[in-house]
Parts: sequence; structure tokens; C-alpha cells
Amino acid sequence: MELDSVIIVQMIKGISNIPWNLITMIEDIQQRIREREIQVSRCYREGNTVADALSKHAISIEHEIYFDSEDQLPREVKGPFFMDKLDMPSFRLKVDKHSSWHFDPS
Repeated sequence: MELDSVIIVQMIKGISNIPWNLITMIEDIQQRIREREIQVSRCYREGNTVADALSKHAISIEHEIYFDSEDQLPREVKGPFFMDKLDMPSFRLKVDKHSSWHFDPS
């Protein structure tokens, strides 16, 4: 299982302390992972562009939506979805303090 949150991966692996309000949930996840022998690792945001686009879309809606096919995906998700489907890499551009663009492969 790949997650894009370092702290959640560390909590699940027992490396970081778990906040009291998440203990029950994290322990449940840990148990399910052990039972199914699932490996947990971190993936970078660039490797998770479809989920990132879906989460941004979810903020703008007020009701649950289920997508049964790729044709039903929101417009802003289709681009990342098809790039991922074609195994095309994703890059993130960041502005540095001098307002110039540079490539950050992290």
C-alpha cells in the first residue's frame, strides 16, 4: 500500500507516535495490514497525481459521487488519469525565492 503522507506511514509502521484521537484507527489499520501481509511505503505526490486531483475535486462538491468508468471522471482528473495510464512521468515546478522556475524531482 502506498501513501503520500510520511507521518501516516511512520505511524502505521510504529516509527512515530500516534495522536490519541487516531490510536484506535491506526491500530485497526496495523492489524489489517499484518493479517493481509501488506507492505506500506510512501509515494511522492508526483506519483499520486490522480488521487491528488480527485481529492482537490472532492473539496468542491457537496455530495457523494461514484465513478464507474473513466468517462465519468471530472475534467480536471482525466488528464492525470490518462498520463498515469500511459506510464508518463509527472513533474512538479516550484517557484524559488528569486521568482524563477526550476525543476524539483522530489
